[in-house]
Amino acid sequence: MPPLFSCRGCGLSIERSMATYRRLRGEVLCSTCQDKQESGQGEAGVHVLNIDHHPAQPKQQCQ
Repeated sequence: MPPLFSCRGCGLSIERSMATYRRLRGEVLCSTCQDKQESGQGEAGVHVLNIDHHPAQPKQQCQ
């Protein structure tokens, strides 16, 4: 089973091989962030980072 790494765009845990992780020097992206980066680069050549396509869960406060 491949190890889990955090997507550098959104922080989602994703499975990638160690070979891929090393090849990308730890800069792994989930498929959604990768698609958004590729489509964004075609428009203005800008790297897309910190994409929030996974809504944050509301934090519960302790009483």
